[in-house]
Amino acid sequence: MISIIPLKFSEGTALGVEVQLPQTKLMAIVIPPVGYLMCGVLNIDALDRLHPERQIVAARMEGVKVLEDLLSLEVKEATKKAEAIGIRTGMPGSQALAAMFAHKNKAADCGISITA
Repeated sequence: MISIIPLKFSEGTALGVEVQLPQTKLMAIVIPPVGYLMCGVLNIDALDRLHPERQIVAARMEGVKVLEDLLSLEVKEATKKAEAIGIRTGMPGSQALAAMFAHKNKAADCGISITA
């Protein structure tokens, strides 16, 4: 089963995504079209190594049990592009999301359209 839940923040709206698979559940919070926070199965090295031209903004957390954990847990690893917009290992997910919203809003203020 797949659930997509709108999540309202002061900076804008994100999407909570839960994918129930046999013996596991994948969870992410997505800020379209900027980037996402995801549970521990995300392979940051593969994103950077296999798709450097895409400049993917993503961060991985460990120990995620519910979507809200993505806001409180620390970033364990982030892509190079995520680091370039201010996401750092050790910061809480809420700050990482704030960096994504700031990136999205800064681009909009400059008249730049961010596309996936």
